[in-house]
Amino acid sequence: MKKLNLYNNFLIKIRGWVSKWPKKAVFIYSGGMDSTTTMAKLMEDYGVEIFPLFINRGQSNVKYEKKSALYFDKLFSQKYPNLYHRLFQIDINNPPLEIKDNLRQYSKEHGYPLRNTMLQMIGVQYAVSLLVKNEKIKTVFCAQVIDDPFPHSTLSSLRINTMNICNGLEEWDWQITSPNIDPVLIKKSVGKVELIKWADEHGIPIEYTRSCYKNSPYHCGSCLTCSRRKIAFEKAGLPDKTNYQK
Repeated sequence: MKKLNLYNNFLIKIRGWVSKWPKKAVFIYSGGMDSTTTMAKLMEDYGVEIFPLFINRGQSNVKYEKKSALYFDKLFSQKYPNLYHRLFQIDINNPPLEIKDNLRQYSKEHGYPLRNTMLQMIGVQYAVSLLVKNEKIKTVFCAQVIDDPFPHSTLSSLRINTMNICNGLEEWDWQITSPNIDPVLIKKSVGKVELIKWADEHGIPIEYTRSCYKNSPYHCGSCLTCSRRKIAFEKAGLPDKTNYQK
């Protein structure tokens, strides 16, 4: 909290604000349950115009993440035709394939180092590229939730990345944040349980989202992300329609 307050105070001193609701935003989209529901919520509840970005970062399950992303790309283009832009896809290895094997043990406890931070920076590059279409976007949203375990998923990390990008571009109106955990934007932080309940209330078929790390058409049911998914459904008190390996 001390670090977060320091970063917040710095942003207020430099530009007079910490976070604010934008009219338009690039959204880092993985096809996962959190990002799918968060993106729908941004359009449904806040009227934010979304430019989704799917990054093939060399993940082992990319085939199935992309399948989920394309399913919801079609659904959201029909459900939110005035707010949703079609999915933009790019390929960039993160981390680089040449060192990925050496990072696997580290990633089990900490996640791949700065992975989310780098994805957010790619989101900024995509936002700048949209200037050729006369789209002036200075917000990159992601779907970090309160119960995400890795340090690069914290609000402090998002704040320091905001400051880094503003400084690097010499443009102090950028913001990189998650609407699920930013107290300047929402009164109470949101976790997987709350997102599951919201999706259920709004008819978002999150059984078609992808959480599992494994390169399989089914969710394995035992990896970290599958376990967190199962627990969240149990806590939400709602049926888990996910297609798990039998």
